[in-house]
Amino acid sequence: VDEKKAVQAGKGLAAHQIILGQFGALGKALLLQVKRIDLETQTTLSFGSLKCPLGKEDEMLANLSLLARELAGK
Repeated sequence: VDEKKAVQAGKGLAAHQIILGQFGALGKALLLQVKRIDLETQTTLSFGSLKCPLGKEDEMLANLSLLARELAGK
């Protein structure tokens, strides 16, 4: 999703913040990058990422709650 379109969609839903991310393979690893954006100022409030070797996706899934806390600033 294009970031500008995601911001427009978030504003249309009366949201104050949105989370955008990218997921893909990088060599022999999987990488998930996410950021939390304030829709009024369109600034990045927080950023986080997870990386795991291919075939170890359950490691990434096990750490999603840590990533969520990181994004929330807790």
